[in-house]
Amino acid sequence: MFNQKDISIVLSGEAGQGIQTVERLLLRLFKLSGLHVFSYSEFMSRIRGGNNSTEIRVSSERVNSFCERIDVFVSLHEGAMERHYDRISHKTVIIGDPAHIDSRFRDGNHTLIEIPLRDTAKLVGGPIFTNIIIVGIIASAFHLDMAFVRDKLKSFFTKATDDILSKNITAAEKGFSMGNDLFPARRIDLKLSMSDQAKGELLLNGADAIGMGGIAGGCNFVSSYPMSPSTEVLVFFAKHAEKFGIIVEQAEDEICSAGISW
Repeated sequence: MFNQKDISIVLSGEAGQGIQTVERLLLRLFKLSGLHVFSYSEFMSRIRGGNNSTEIRVSSERVNSFCERIDVFVSLHEGAMERHYDRISHKTVIIGDPAHIDSRFRDGNHTLIEIPLRDTAKLVGGPIFTNIIIVGIIASAFHLDMAFVRDKLKSFFTKATDDILSKNITAAEKGFSMGNDLFPARRIDLKLSMSDQAKGELLLNGADAIGMGGIAGGCNFVSSYPMSPSTEVLVFFAKHAEKFGIIVEQAEDEICSAGISW
């Protein structure tokens, strides 16, 4: 069913549902397991609300670009599939709460993995844990070790209280268990060949790469008005301002930011 060297996962949901948390966690898990990764996020141009999505390519070989193909689609709210309708094919595995899967894909020609995400999250502690359940499900599909996932959750949520950390681990374990039951039953296998080379390479996001390039090029002044996704560039420079002698100013709007730079 799948290209066993390169699998494309797309997660789609509402702004504020924690898709970026899922992305960052999965990227770390895949990379530290010995897989090459590339991710690409889309944000709707709205102050609040709208549909956000992220694509994660996981591969046995190095990848460095977006691709149109979707092998696994994770739907996290009712309208999540609309924007990606043309990219979802008969080969795409669709994962989601039954209420979040578009009726147009219930034609018997699509592979659906229906999981009671909302009800399971409520058992753990609330809707906020839905995203970690997804992490557990995908980790299971790729044959990652649950002990490894548990350990990385502890290092990822270092600032969380013991109670919140415990609930996140429980959410991941529940997702992992559901994945273990559902994927083999549907004869879906996402296992890829892993390598030590991938483990040893840097995992950078675009903001960090831009910031490092700026420092290497001698940047000593930054003025900016924060707006996704460029906010992270401003945050990077602010974190390293003292060490590298950079003046960083957060302006009250874009016009002021441009004016300061003059």
